[in-house]
Amino acid sequence: MANLIPPPLPENDDVTLYRHVHPKWLDNGEPSSMAFRPFDESNIHLSVDLSTKTSAEAAHKNFKGESVGVFGVTPAECSAEELKTYWAPEAGNDAHGAIDYTETGLGKAAKKKSSRLAAKARARRRLYPPPDDLPTTATDEGATATVQPSAEATPTGDMPPPTAEQPRRGDEPST
Repeated sequence: MANLIPPPLPENDDVTLYRHVHPKWLDNGEPSSMAFRPFDESNIHLSVDLSTKTSAEAAHKNFKGESVGVFGVTPAECSAEELKTYWAPEAGNDAHGAIDYTETGLGKAAKKKSSRLAAKARARRRLYPPPDDLPTTATDEGATATVQPSAEATPTGDMPPPTAEQPRRGDEPST
């Protein structure tokens, strides 16, 4: 569990909560509700970084996991979903915060709330790297070249269809 520092963050739009999005949480290149939903009772707090303590770029560079980028929601948007937000510093990350799903749990209400938060983040677009940035790769001469998107993309854009090991996302239409 996160080390939540009371009181909850003010319920306003002055702070952006940066959320790292794993490639598996994309739906047609955009974050699905899975990016904004906790997965088990032992980790009911959703990790974020606070814009008052870091930038989207620094949060992305400091992140240790796999991430396609940083998306954001605000404490006011979380509050509208009856979710509290906290500063929750960790060793090596003083900007760490949390969206608290304790009172909501993991059921249907959490799925609906996470779906609405994902919609807010999609509307705001990716904060870092900027949406227009294509990844680059080093060339033999030491310069960089732009990597063009593959023409052989999967039907869902960024990820294969769900398998038994990868359950279908709650906001993804069934086939």
